[in-house]
Amino acid sequence: MKKLLLILVIAVVFFNRVNAQSVSACPLDMSDIAALPIFYSAPSHNTLWVAMFGFDLSSLTNNKQIARTTDGGATWTITSIPETMDRGGSCIYATDDNTAYVGLSDIHNVDGGAIWKTTDGGDTWTQQTTTQFSGGYLEYIAFFTPDSGVAFGDPKNGYFEIYTTSDGGSNWIQVPEANIPPIVAGELGNGGNPYGLAGDRVWFATSKGRIIYSYDRGATWSASTVNSSYGYMGVTMNDTIHGAAWKVQGPISKAFITNDGGQTWVGQNLSPSHTIDFMCAVKDVPGTFVFKSGAIYATTDNFQTNYLISNEYPMNGNTVLMYDATIGWTQTSVFESDSAIIKIEDVATGVGSVENTSAISSFSVFPNPVTANAALVSFTLDKDAEVTLALSALSGKIIREQTRSASKGNNAVIFDFSGIAQGMYLLNLQSGKRQASVKVLVQ
Repeated sequence: MKKLLLILVIAVVFFNRVNAQSVSACPLDMSDIAALPIFYSAPSHNTLWVAMFGFDLSSLTNNKQIARTTDGGATWTITSIPETMDRGGSCIYATDDNTAYVGLSDIHNVDGGAIWKTTDGGDTWTQQTTTQFSGGYLEYIAFFTPDSGVAFGDPKNGYFEIYTTSDGGSNWIQVPEANIPPIVAGELGNGGNPYGLAGDRVWFATSKGRIIYSYDRGATWSASTVNSSYGYMGVTMNDTIHGAAWKVQGPISKAFITNDGGQTWVGQNLSPSHTIDFMCAVKDVPGTFVFKSGAIYATTDNFQTNYLISNEYPMNGNTVLMYDATIGWTQTSVFESDSAIIKIEDVATGVGSVENTSAISSFSVFPNPVTANAALVSFTLDKDAEVTLALSALSGKIIREQTRSASKGNNAVIFDFSGIAQGMYLLNLQSGKRQASVKVLVQ
C-alpha cells in the first residue's frame, strides 16, 4: 500500500511530463551527398540502414550510398555500393546490424538487376548474381529468417519475376509461373518500402490496385484487389492477419483495412480527413499505424480517429518505418538536398495532441511498466463526460473494464491491475465515439 501511495504522489507531481512521444532530427550530414534518403531497413531497436540513391549531375552516374547507425541515430557511417554499371537503387533489407541486401535495377533494361550483400556493416559489398532480373525491374527484397528470403521483380515474359533463397542469397531460385497469379495488363510492382512482412507471410503492392501475397515464404502466390481504379498501392501489416493498404499517388484520404491476411479489403475514411503520403503499421498492435500527411500522424483504431504526432518538420514524400511502438524513422522532404533523418519515439502510447474532433488528450498511464496492483491513469477532456476504460489483450479480447464520470480538464483515476498476468496490453479510453489508446506493459 505504501508503494502505491508513493507512485500516486510521484504521478501527480510529474502529471504533464510522463510518457510523451517525440520526434527529433538525427545528425546525418547529406550536404556533400548527391543522393537522397529513400529506402530504410531497421533490423534492431537502435540500428537503421538508409539507402541513399540519386543521380549525380557532375559525373552523370547513379549514386548508390548506404548510411548506417547502430546507436539510435547519434552517429552514422556511410559506404558505397561498388557498382560499375549505371544501375539505380530500388530497395534495401537488413537481416541484422551487420548484414544487409541492396537491390539495384536498370531502368533501361540493358544490364538487368542485381543484388549486393554486406556482412560487415557495409565495409565490403559483394554482388550475388549477374543473371537475375535480366528483363525485369527488381522491386523488393525481404527476408523471413537470416537465410530465407524473397526478391520480387516486375513482370518478365508475362508474369512477375520472383526468386527465393534458403541460404542467405548464395543461391536464388526462380518461382515457376504456375505458382504466380496472372498479371493484369500493364501491371508493375511498386518497389521499395511499402510492403508487408510477418511470420512466413509477405505482401507486395502493384500499379493496378492489387496486392500480391504469399503465405509460404514465397513458394506460392495469390492476388487480391484493393481498388483497381486507384493504380499504385502501398501495403503494410501489423501481423499475419491485420494490416492496411493505401493509394500512393493522388489525393485520396482513405485507408483500406484487412483482417484476413490480405484476402479482402474494406475502405475506411480518415477522421479527420487527411491525404496519406506514406504509412507504416506498428507491428503486433492491430489497428495502429503511423502516417505522413504534411506532418506525422498516428491512429490506434484503424483510422476511425487519428492524432497529430508532430508538425515540427516539413514532411513530404516517401518512407515511414516503425521498428516497433517505441521507435521509428522517417525524413523531411525527400525533394530537398538538405533532407534530414527524423526519429519517432513512443508511438501508440496515446499521448499527443488529438485532433479537434476528439475530446481526449494527454492520455497516459503511470507507472508504465505497471509493477503494482494499480496505476494512475491521466487524461484531459474538453468537456464533462462519462468515460470507459477497457484493458484488452493485443488480440482485442477485453480483460477488465470500468466506467465513470470525468470532468472537463485534467483527470487522474486509479485503474485496478490486480490479478493481471505479465505481458503487453492496450488500455482504451472511450467517451462516446471518441477514444484513445495506450500500450501498457504489466510486470
